[in-house]
Amino acid sequence: MLTIDGEEWLTSSEAVELLSLNHGRQIPGGYLRKLAHLGRVRTHYIDARTPLYLRVQIEGWRIADRPGRQPADNPSPTAERVRRSRARRRAAPGSTSPDDRPGPALCACGESISQPWCCARRARSSPCDA
Repeated sequence: MLTIDGEEWLTSSEAVELLSLNHGRQIPGGYLRKLAHLGRVRTHYIDARTPLYLRVQIEGWRIADRPGRQPADNPSPTAERVRRSRARRRAAPGSTSPDDRPGPALCACGESISQPWCCARRARSSPCDA
């Protein structure tokens, strides 16, 4: 904590720690930067990369508990159908995760076939015969 012109200022790590303690959960540093960007919290820059946040405003800031969307108690028939379909796909033998899927098909020259041209034969409209 620093005192500048009689006001107490916090570094970003101190401000995030104070917010987290006041709200009983972890508050990400990006939230604090967003508040400063929107002008909700006053900042003072020591240098081009080091902001300080006014302690009085950080202590007075309240964050509402807004949980994400809760699953419906009575899902629609379409939602149930999609869930069953996804479960079948995941359980199917040989199914792969998105990381295990192969990349785009390549031409003999190594260029992606999805392109309407490749390597030295840019004027052609089909992959080369290299």
